[in-house]
Amino acid sequence: ARRLLRRALALTGGPGYPFPAPFFIDDARTANALRRQPNGASTLAGFSRITTAVVTIGVIGPRPIGVAYSTLPLHFSEQLMRLGGVAELCGFALGEEGHVVDARLGRHCLSISPAQLRRVQRVIAAVSDPAKARAVRAACLSGIVNSLGIDVELAQALLRLPRIRP
Repeated sequence: ARRLLRRALALTGGPGYPFPAPFFIDDARTANALRRQPNGASTLAGFSRITTAVVTIGVIGPRPIGVAYSTLPLHFSEQLMRLGGVAELCGFALGEEGHVVDARLGRHCLSISPAQLRRVQRVIAAVSDPAKARAVRAACLSGIVNSLGIDVELAQALLRLPRIRP
């Protein structure tokens, strides 16, 4: 991950603010303590200055797809599925129509919030795998993702999805 970050910074010329932390922290109090640490606080404060974000999308389901989401404890995954979660984006769960299904997950993740991400001018989702079609559609319907980089197989899977009635 560090090598990838160094390469991305070299290509863009932008500054980097690495914040090594697990995706999911079991104890929300520990996550809060990490947010208050100087490195954590300065990194999280920088979210308000982001103009372009490149994100990936995970699948919430019995067989999770996505490195970050697959690290969640089983009871969290089951709860998100019961609430209708189909997608994971930056540590929050989205339902089929793009709404956040449970904000409590964010208390355990050191990541940008849905509200902060909505204020980012350009949010690019880079995704592959046709099994992620429903999750990608949910992320696009959320109004957060406004650019999409996908492969042909995923594009075909998206086109095969049934329409969602407004």
